[in-house]
Amino acid sequence: DYISSDENNYYNLPKNKNSEVITEPAEFEIAGKKITVVSMEVPIKDKTGNFIGLAGMDLTLNDIVKMINEIKPYKKGYAYLISNSGNIVSHPNKKLIGKNISEVDKEFEKKYDLIKNIKDGKSIKIEKKDSYGVLNPIMIGKTGTPWAIGIEIPKSIITEQIDKINGLLILILIISLGIMA
Repeated sequence: DYISSDENNYYNLPKNKNSEVITEPAEFEIAGKKITVVSMEVPIKDKTGNFIGLAGMDLTLNDIVKMINEIKPYKKGYAYLISNSGNIVSHPNKKLIGKNISEVDKEFEKKYDLIKNIKDGKSIKIEKKDSYGVLNPIMIGKTGTPWAIGIEIPKSIITEQIDKINGLLILILIISLGIMA
């Protein structure tokens, strides 16, 4: 498929962009197992700067996904990974993997302009009904197509800490009033 007319295939993309690229995740069956891979490609140029080929490799995301799934902030939070185009690569809810963030929740995506902010490499603070989160960019080489890693923590964890402090303050207030009386 070197002669493919698809401008976004693994060969034409680095050739046309004239820079390093990382492709969107794609699922392939290898040795009877479904494996998600990305291709990382670098154009090769001659002395005059003309494109003469590319060097690249396919990377499986299984180990990266496994590492991200093991991130459990405050034991009740979770992490997830989103590609540059907004495709969910890793998430505790397996039904979301492979879907675009705009498909999952259009209002949420629109409210935070997630895809644009991911493409621009910006951090995003997110507040949902029952959780707080942040999406931080991950720069991948010189591709210019950052991905984002998200962390989400239930509000109950944060309010639990506030409730403990409030209880302590009330106790101090009662003791202080007793001493003053």
